[in-house]
Amino acid sequence: MNSGICTLSAVPLRKEPSECSEMVSQLIFGDCYTVLEQQGNWLKICTSDCQYEGWLGIKYHLALDDNDFATLPQQQWLFVRDFMMIIGEKSSQQLFPIFAGCSFPTPNEQGIFHLGNKIFEIPNWNTDLKNHFNNSLAADDLLKFATIFLRAPYLWGGRTPAGIDCSGFSQLIYKSAGMIIPRDASQQVELGEPIDFASEMQVGDLAFFQNEEGRIIHVGMVCGKNKIIHASGQVRIDTLDEAGIFNVESGQYSHKLRIIKRLLQ
Repeated sequence: MNSGICTLSAVPLRKEPSECSEMVSQLIFGDCYTVLEQQGNWLKICTSDCQYEGWLGIKYHLALDDNDFATLPQQQWLFVRDFMMIIGEKSSQQLFPIFAGCSFPTPNEQGIFHLGNKIFEIPNWNTDLKNHFNNSLAADDLLKFATIFLRAPYLWGGRTPAGIDCSGFSQLIYKSAGMIIPRDASQQVELGEPIDFASEMQVGDLAFFQNEEGRIIHVGMVCGKNKIIHASGQVRIDTLDEAGIFNVESGQYSHKLRIIKRLLQ
């Protein structure tokens, strides 16, 4: 039980080994992880991509043997760019949805791929569909992916269009470009180069916001001139200026700007 992979649409990671503990993040389909320890029916895990730790219910765990865990990352993985797609599990013949941000190994010509001891199938798989999943580093492609999440409700720890938080949103946006960044805004702010607001800001830059104590508490992506797309109440587009985010609906500033960073060069 040293490693595993998520084969459901999304499952919670909790702060403590209890169903009553807060959800700090989610695993989504295709996420791999290492098991650090076990307490009863709970596993403390560390995600393979960004080394985020949390507690996973053992009922969600699909173990990977050492060979699978070593070879899966070497395969070409495809990234889901649509709001939702349907896949099937071969053994149960059941179809289920996976969402934007999920990933899976490239299927064979019949649309079949393996995760551990489970076999999955993409209905109506063809070359045109395969080409749809290619990653891109273009800022316009980041924005196109980000707008899929518009009106998604804010959910602390969420990482899907059914519910997402601000740093989970920015993390998935950059994952769509093949870039793995940390899970939390306080970690993400350490990346990239500082950008002057007035003269250099462009689509794809990340804007970070602070509370009264100067702690980074929010992040969003620049999506146009004086515009930001971010998760606050819901994924929305608001006005961004040197003071922060101005919410037209409330007529007030909702977040105080700390810094803008460029991750794409």
